[in-house]
Amino acid sequence: MAKIMVVDDEENIREGVRGVLEGEGYEVDTASNANEAWIKLEEKRVDLILLDVMMPGMTTDKFIKKMGERYGRDSGTRIIYISGVGFLDRNVSRDAKIRHLTGLVTELKGGDKSDIHIYDFVVDLLEKPFSREDLLAKVEKALGD
Repeated sequence: MAKIMVVDDEENIREGVRGVLEGEGYEVDTASNANEAWIKLEEKRVDLILLDVMMPGMTTDKFIKKMGERYGRDSGTRIIYISGVGFLDRNVSRDAKIRHLTGLVTELKGGDKSDIHIYDFVVDLLEKPFSREDLLAKVEKALGD
């Protein structure tokens, strides 16, 4: 079964998602921020990362850039963003939302948007609040189950 890491600074979301995914037979690890996630990834690779977009510590863009530098663009590890940032326009595409969220966090934290290959890793977006069904559908799609 696939290995998944849930990275979110909100414990209730981390543990709730862990419970749902473990109930479906996935092997799940958690981290409260990208720094902690990176340390764990140094020891154990995962197939999928559910990554909160806005957390303290290492920014999303830096995390993704490190993944590319360390594992290459074809690492096989996919990322689903988790975000509480709402989009009023329901017609905004998933790719536009992902691009917007990455840029927003990068600008807020003073990062550099150049050379961020988000599409090599980020395959989908899970918007808070989300249902169990939405979570499982996106995970299964990302993993190709």
